[in-house]
Amino acid sequence: MALTLHLGYGRFQLADLQPGECFARYDGTLAKVADLQPPGRPDHILVWNNHQTSNAEQVWLHRTALAYAVSPEQARTIMQRMKEVPMIASLDENRCRSCGGPLQILDASRSQTVTCVECADTYDLPDVSEDECVTDRFPRAVRQVEDGGDA
Repeated sequence: MALTLHLGYGRFQLADLQPGECFARYDGTLAKVADLQPPGRPDHILVWNNHQTSNAEQVWLHRTALAYAVSPEQARTIMQRMKEVPMIASLDENRCRSCGGPLQILDASRSQTVTCVECADTYDLPDVSEDECVTDRFPRAVRQVEDGGDA
């Protein structure tokens, strides 16, 4: 006997959701992003697990935890919101070679174009091979460009 279980719509990361949004977890339980996010844990998000049940509890989940939208409309809204937000390099080593500010990836194709959020300095990073993920190679390419070498 085959059992098909529909968890939700779309596969998102918890960081794609906004405070107050409900989502389905990997095991099908309903959860909700807490309205107030306490400071001090930037890589984690506080959520209500087992939302709207007598077993509801607050837990910290990593921002990359799997989350499913609970309706097709919510999935479309999240996708639209993701398209509007520019990709910002999140690791500390992804810094502008001029001022040290955070970099925004403008073009993630084979040659990456980045711009600094603070000083607006824009430059291209070396080509990325097809075998490598753009975001995995990004910190190494920034260091090599800053050192004046090729990637």
